[in-house]
Amino acid sequence: METVRSIIAEEGIDCNLRDSGKIKLAAKPQHFAALAKSYEVIWREVDPDVELVPPERIRDEIASDGFFGGLVQRCGMQMHMGKFGVGLAEAAARRGAQIFEDTAVTGLKPLGGNAFEVQSARGAMRADRVLIVATGASLTGPLQWFRRRIRRWAVSSSRPNRSAERSSTNCCPRAVRM
Repeated sequence: METVRSIIAEEGIDCNLRDSGKIKLAAKPQHFAALAKSYEVIWREVDPDVELVPPERIRDEIASDGFFGGLVQRCGMQMHMGKFGVGLAEAAARRGAQIFEDTAVTGLKPLGGNAFEVQSARGAMRADRVLIVATGASLTGPLQWFRRRIRRWAVSSSRPNRSAERSSTNCCPRAVRM
């Protein structure tokens, strides 16, 4: 994450970056048991600043008793991914990268080191370094593995919350996953 933060700062990418942390919520009691197992591994091997929030304290985090606990990672951040992608592409272009829009990648063949042969509907090319940015991975080709890992989220409300209501409810300022 520090690498991403430094790229955003160095390149002046306006992507609404917000250091907010994130919380994964347990919708059922058995979800909390799974979070507790994850907590042990994350705390030991990845992030000692992670916190397991038991059901009796979840209201302190999200102003609701509707969940069975959660896992807080304070080092998380949020950003507008579209703006980040455009900013990253612009920074790469400034440094001489070639950008091929609307080009489905149909194959990637390692050539040794960082080099690849990239196959697409437009033909094949050799590249010393490859960065593939996609708004949705294709149904076919080498990126299928990513397809099931892309999450689409929708949030609905009966009416917009006024800023005074948001601050008075102590609503969770973190990115939320269930």
